[in-house]
Amino acid sequence: MLSFLARHPPRTRVVHLNKIEFDNGRSFIQFRPHEDRYLVINSLPPDEIPESPADDKPSPPNCALTPPLHWHSHQEEVFHVIEGDAIFYLEDKRQIARQGDVVTIPKQEFHTFRNASTTERLLIEFVLRPENKDRDECFFRNTQTYRDDCRNAGVPRSIFQVLMFNRRGNVVLALPGPKPVAKLAGLLMNFFGSIIGRWLLGYSYSYPEYYDKQH
Repeated sequence: MLSFLARHPPRTRVVHLNKIEFDNGRSFIQFRPHEDRYLVINSLPPDEIPESPADDKPSPPNCALTPPLHWHSHQEEVFHVIEGDAIFYLEDKRQIARQGDVVTIPKQEFHTFRNASTTERLLIEFVLRPENKDRDECFFRNTQTYRDDCRNAGVPRSIFQVLMFNRRGNVVLALPGPKPVAKLAGLLMNFFGSIIGRWLLGYSYSYPEYYDKQH
């Protein structure tokens, strides 16, 4: 095992919190009771770089909660905009969602979203599949807190750790190239990246400081 090569930032204990702040308080995630329709509320700060209508690709993430372009192999995702405006990137399209709008992402469709405003926050809630709420909460708590802990510690994120979180959470990075090839490559990257991360580097799929099903 090559665990001595693994990079581990100091982990912030958030397992007991329903609301977790990131980016020095600029963003937060709040978990709903599992009987609610939606699982989480995300608050994203204003985007310092305005999204141009001419751009067909999203700007770089500006906070821990801004997802990269990705897809889900087995499930659709439903978003509800509570406050502000969001820009959704869906395959090769851009869509503006305003307060009260609901956006459904079919499974296997490349997607991400950004705050459309440079002055106002975006408050958005979403859920994948109700039967997967425990798994999804585990994913959100681990991947987003890990990212923020790495930022605070000045430690680069390990791609192998990220791929382990992604594989467990049914999240696949949207790679460039023809869609069939890109999707196969993304799945293979999750699979082999998880093997390397788990068995060679000693990373875990979840950390007790971040998630415990009993809480």
